[in-house]
Amino acid sequence: MFAAFITTILFSISAVCGNRAAKLLGGTEAYFWRLVIAAAVLALNSHAFGAGLGGAAFVTFFISGCIGFGVGDQALFQTLPRLGSRHSVMLTLCFSLPMAALLEWLWFGTSLSAAEILCSNCLAT
Repeated sequence: MFAAFITTILFSISAVCGNRAAKLLGGTEAYFWRLVIAAAVLALNSHAFGAGLGGAAFVTFFISGCIGFGVGDQALFQTLPRLGSRHSVMLTLCFSLPMAALLEWLWFGTSLSAAEILCSNCLAT
């Protein structure tokens, strides 16, 4: 429970700080500097506590990072100055559930039952 609370707080702080940076620097430049800082921190963490560029999951995590940082954060930083942090976070949270279900269905062939869809909609609101 504590980890979920900290994640929520840090995600909210990140959105507010990102909104301010995007308004001051512009969405593209703020995104670039966030990407540079994130890559440096992740690289230091990987080399200090992990296998660095080695390891069985490196390719998977690299592709995931390219999609998440490359597409997701770019879209977020272009949205922040236009909609603000509250609406941007709300859109992210509202679309993450159906997008995850769609991708899981396309990738793994896992389908949700009517009860699971109903429960996920009740919990998400």
